[in-house]
Amino acid sequence: MSKKIIGGVKGFKQEPISLLSKKILSTKNGLYYNARSALYAVTQVSSIRRVWLPSFLCETILYPFQKAHLEYEYYAVNSFLEIDFEKIPIKTGDAVLVISYFGVPVDIEIYGILKSKGAIIIEDLSQSFYVKPKSIADFTIFSLRKFFAIPDGGVVISHGEQGLHEWPYVPEEDTSFAHYSLEAIAGRSLYNSEFDDSREWFSTFQLAESMMPTGLHPMSKFSQLQLASAIDFENDWDKRVLNFNFLFSKLEEIALINDMKGSAPVGFPIVLDSRDRIRAALFMHNIYPPIHWEIDGVVPSEFPESHQLSSRIMTLPCDGRYDLADMERMVSVLKRECGL
Repeated sequence: MSKKIIGGVKGFKQEPISLLSKKILSTKNGLYYNARSALYAVTQVSSIRRVWLPSFLCETILYPFQKAHLEYEYYAVNSFLEIDFEKIPIKTGDAVLVISYFGVPVDIEIYGILKSKGAIIIEDLSQSFYVKPKSIADFTIFSLRKFFAIPDGGVVISHGEQGLHEWPYVPEEDTSFAHYSLEAIAGRSLYNSEFDDSREWFSTFQLAESMMPTGLHPMSKFSQLQLASAIDFENDWDKRVLNFNFLFSKLEEIALINDMKGSAPVGFPIVLDSRDRIRAALFMHNIYPPIHWEIDGVVPSEFPESHQLSSRIMTLPCDGRYDLADMERMVSVLKRECGL
């Protein structure tokens, strides 16, 4: 008997589910509201007592470990995003969070060094959706909403023996934060389509961000559906790479990254001495580069290279929403303001 129902509640139109979606949405994975909740889930299914975090990171990474009352320490990341794990006093059983910055995959040799020290490896691909998870890691984290127009979505994949875990969830009691996220996405879409000239969606987005939970909150069915059948991954990849390469051809002298190592970027990070002045000038032209990341008051001052990078970096958007004309406009404004 066919399982297809004729009549009743209408669902969204679905396209065939891609192989990539099937891998991400596998029931073997933890499907959570955001990446910080996915990280918190790791603390609940493992015996981690101490975690090493990079000195260049988003403050929200701290939240799950603070919520779990875990001890954490920092290891140094220099101004070129390089790390020397040989010098870090990692003990057997310590967890180490390794970030693939801006979409660039981490060299497999680094994972080998960490394994030789007896570390539990947490691979953070929040900025690197298109990087293939490494099975040598114990856990891999994704943040879907950093890449796609979905209101929520954090995924944790466990590897090896860790794959035996059943992921814990809590029932949702208040989902207003998800509603605000969806309202912001819808408002931005209407604005882009020139159906509505209001920018209220931005304040709604800020409200949604301020309400983001850290806990065992499940990913919404809406985001799962969008990921399963509404995203053209191939087209998104192609545009990201094309836009990145164009920006690099024009801005090589201020680019932080010169080799994507076969992956697709989350953005195009640049380093400028007069970052704040130039960023304010870009705002005047409706160009809004985020800062990844502000770490004052988050990371101790004993990591000067990370703080120096934090004070000079900003990320030019180059994702699949934009074409080369958008990139050319951004470069033109930037070169005028920078005098390059």
